[in-house]
Amino acid sequence: MMNNQTLWRGRIPTYDELMLPLLQLVSDGNVYQLGQIVSALADYVNLTTEQRDELLPSGKRTRFADRVSWAKTHLQKALLIESVGWGKFRITARGIWLLSQKPVQITHKVLMQFPEYAQFATRKSDMPILPMLSADDDYELPLMAHLTPQDLIEMAYQNLMSDLAEELLEMILSAPPHFFERLVLELLMAMGYGDPSTPAKAVGGVGDAGIDGYIYQDKLGLEVVYIQAKRWSPDKPVGRPDIQAFVGSLLGVGGKKGVFITTSRFSQSAMTYADELQHLKLVLIDGSRLTQLMIEHNVGVVIEKQYTIKMVNREKFGI
Repeated sequence: MMNNQTLWRGRIPTYDELMLPLLQLVSDGNVYQLGQIVSALADYVNLTTEQRDELLPSGKRTRFADRVSWAKTHLQKALLIESVGWGKFRITARGIWLLSQKPVQITHKVLMQFPEYAQFATRKSDMPILPMLSADDDYELPLMAHLTPQDLIEMAYQNLMSDLAEELLEMILSAPPHFFERLVLELLMAMGYGDPSTPAKAVGGVGDAGIDGYIYQDKLGLEVVYIQAKRWSPDKPVGRPDIQAFVGSLLGVGGKKGVFITTSRFSQSAMTYADELQHLKLVLIDGSRLTQLMIEHNVGVVIEKQYTIKMVNREKFGI
């Protein structure tokens, strides 16, 4: 591994400074967990005990572990490492190739050569994406000059939410088989369906008749909502036949309302079929909407830090 500890002597390295040593640590092709890498990198950069234990303002995670996590995220977006299970990852052929080029440092400029990372870094937003700069990327700074502090905060927030949604989806896809069905029911409970006396129930498995669970729409238990949950990869859309099969299951149990939730997406024909149903109500929730609802209802996420933006009360001063 390269000997560049002098770059961050006396301080905690930034996440972009950690990308190269992280990739070097996993260069043997073995499967690693984030916790292992955090510990190994802390040793490599000679962190003091105080630096290892320094917490973020939320008090729920160390600052160093957070930066290592971000380094991993950016390497993964560039397909230099890949997820191989819940919280597990390994280097890819592309990652091995990049190391063979003997880079002095992995910067965002280096990562932009990979199309997948470029797409991630320039993903569409209502506002221009906040450039992710390293020390040698000062050529981009003039692009920010026209933005107000409020613009920058909003852009950073949108970027964080987008990254959070993608990380949630990744975690769901790598979780154990029945985790998704339980997660869906937990989300619906958080959204106000059912109550402690009429809880949601998972029924997925062999002989489930195409229904993964059900929950009462109201606290009195007068209306049942049946659920189908498909944990599919984003490149496998849910088609019309899948929706028709679920509708058949609903009719088989006398159901009138259903929710079909997937980590993937729905084909246009599937959405059209669901919209045109006459005798029952079917709601479709794709992966994007799923993560939005999870964030909105605090399922699978925790509040890291909250900021309050204040401004002068001009009426107080008669302005």
